[in-house]
Amino acid sequence: MIWIQSTDDDLSTNMVIDWFDLLKVDWCRTNDAIVQFKNFAISNTKNDFQISFKDVAEHQHNIRLSDIAGYWYRRGHLSFGITSNAESREWCHPAECN
Repeated sequence: MIWIQSTDDDLSTNMVIDWFDLLKVDWCRTNDAIVQFKNFAISNTKNDFQISFKDVAEHQHNIRLSDIAGYWYRRGHLSFGITSNAESREWCHPAECN
């Protein structure tokens, strides 16, 4: 799968997606989405993480790093919904950190 990071009104990205569709390339696009880490695993044999986000049409997506074959970036940004809770040394969603 190709992970596309772009603004939703970017014409060049839309044209690339048209080509991906024509060539039957699996892709997923984030448009300034709030991305949340679902899980994160690092070991001697495997490094992987899963993220979750909603697209412009409010469809929920879950992506594993191991499923991503390529990354296309053209404009836009990601907002990671995590912050550090310094007292407990844990990570949490901003709405849950108190």
